Amino acid sequence: MVDDQVDTYNSEILLMMKKNHEEWVSKKLDEPENRPLRITRRRENLPKYLHPIFTGKGLFDLVAQASGYLFDYEELETEDEVGLVSDFLQNLQDWGKVSDDLESGERVRASFTLQQELERLRIAGFCVFGASETRYIEGGTSSERTPFSTAIVKVMRQDSPDIYKPENQSEAEQGAAPNS
Repeated sequence: MVDDQVDTYNSEILLMMKKNHEEWVSKKLDEPENRPLRITRRRENLPKYLHPIFTGKGLFDLVAQASGYLFDYEELETEDEVGLVSDFLQNLQDWGKVSDDLESGERVRASFTLQQELERLRIAGFCVFGASETRYIEGGTSSERTPFSTAIVKVMRQDSPDIYKPENQSEAEQGAAPNS
């Protein structure tokens, strides 16, 4: 192509194209490595147990302080259970996402709303457990780990065999294994 178009691709143009290409390669080689982003966990940050959550305020505080969420639930048996648990988890996530924008009074109302939802779950035979875990974002152009808090919430049946209930602990001290 170049040989057939000597007038178009004269020596000045070819030298300019070569210089531009060398500058582009040099710039690309000087850029930091763009590694894939990933989320990592540290053993020391893993909660030993998920603790029972009895109040809407406690639940709101857990999700309001988090940057990410890990929600789980036991197998559901009826459409009513699906509706109850899915609405609860979606509302909880929504409150967590908007929590930074809420004023004091709105935070109180959010906590009260969550308290009512906890009561509906309790009446239906469910209980809620939760904990916080610090995870890390790694990769991209940064060599640093960026910590972020993750709210872990699990809805379980009150009679679930996965709930840890030692005889010498009160109901408030009992918990659920985090990976159950």
